[in-house]
Amino acid sequence: MEENLLNELENFTSIKYLDDVTNNNCCNDGDQDSSLAHQLAIKDRQLILAAKCGKVLLEEKDELERQIELMNRDYQQRIDVLEQERHELRLLLEQVQSECDTKVIETNEDKFELRRQLNDLRREQRMHDEQQTQAIRELTEINH
Repeated sequence: MEENLLNELENFTSIKYLDDVTNNNCCNDGDQDSSLAHQLAIKDRQLILAAKCGKVLLEEKDELERQIELMNRDYQQRIDVLEQERHELRLLLEQVQSECDTKVIETNEDKFELRRQLNDLRREQRMHDEQQTQAIRELTEINH
């Protein structure tokens, strides 16, 4: 239907059609009534064509609006999915960050405990070394 409508529209706008109308307007006065009737018929046909064009345009507009609505719904669904994924990722990030913070705290506590143990061992080692040195002195004094 749209193709036929476009063909009719092209016919109305063609130079041949305009020439035909012009030639009909230039006829003698005797043909003036038939010329007016012809022009009226042309105007009626143009009016019908304009109405058909308007109807087709409205149908196309309605179809485009329907497609836009479908696209909007589709995009909104995609946005909703992405927002849900973003929310889940935020929760996961918070969980991982919390676990990481806990690990850092535990590692620092372990580090401090190991340092304390190392200091205790060093102190014990010094005391042991001093005791050995003292024992060696005493044995040296006894042997001399």
